[in-house]
Amino acid sequence: MVRVGVIQHAPVLLDREATLRQMETLVSQAVVDGAQLIVFPESFLPGYPSWIWRLAAEDDYVVLASLHARLLENSVSLKKGALEAIMRSCQEAWGCDCHRLRRARR
Repeated sequence: MVRVGVIQHAPVLLDREATLRQMETLVSQAVVDGAQLIVFPESFLPGYPSWIWRLAAEDDYVVLASLHARLLENSVSLKKGALEAIMRSCQEAWGCDCHRLRRARR
């Protein structure tokens, strides 16, 4: 049986680097707690754009454009190696090579 660590923690909204550091800490703690598989919420990076439900597209265009630009800036690019530190943490913890992430970057 596989022990799964389900991370239910808020990211540092619109701050990829701070959220990645937080992820490293959370991965390390989950490993210490015995997790063999760790899952994060779907939009943990760069964070869920909850403002889309509160702002009006036409009336709040300038604010929305700024928020969406920040969302894009803080999104993950596997080709740019954004998850390398997380992959190293997993490799150190389990000796895995993060095969699926590496294949996705090709």
